[in-house]
Amino acid sequence: MLDVLNEFMEDDTLDLDEEGAKIYRRQQLLERSQRNRMSVLAAKGYVCEVCGFAFSAQFPGFAPSAHVHHKKPLAGGKRKAASIKDFAVLCAPCHTAAQMGPDRKLDPWTVEELRAVIRKRWNA
Repeated sequence: MLDVLNEFMEDDTLDLDEEGAKIYRRQQLLERSQRNRMSVLAAKGYVCEVCGFAFSAQFPGFAPSAHVHHKKPLAGGKRKAASIKDFAVLCAPCHTAAQMGPDRKLDPWTVEELRAVIRKRWNA
C-alpha cells in the first residue's frame, strides 16, 4: 500500500489544462461604496459577527481584514443601504456561507441563522 502511495505522490505528470491566458469580457457589475465599507468597519470593528473570528488577533502584525456583507442583497434591486445596521461584518468563510444557503441566491442566510448553524456544529 505504501509503495502505491509513494508512486502516486511522485507522479506529477497529470494532464492539466494550461492557465493564464488573457480573456476579455464585457459584464455588468454592481457598484460597492468604499466609503460605506470604511464607515461600517469604523463603527463595528473587524470581528466577525457570526463566529467571532478576528483576523488581526490570529495574525499579529498583519493589517486587520474583514468582509462587509449587505444584509439585503444589491442583486435584489435595493440600491441604497439606509444605515450601518443594513451591513454585517463577516470573516471570509462566514461571508461565503452567508451567500450559499440552499436555493437562497437572493435571500442570504442571516447572521442569526449562521450563528445557530455554527453553535449546533460546535456543540455536537
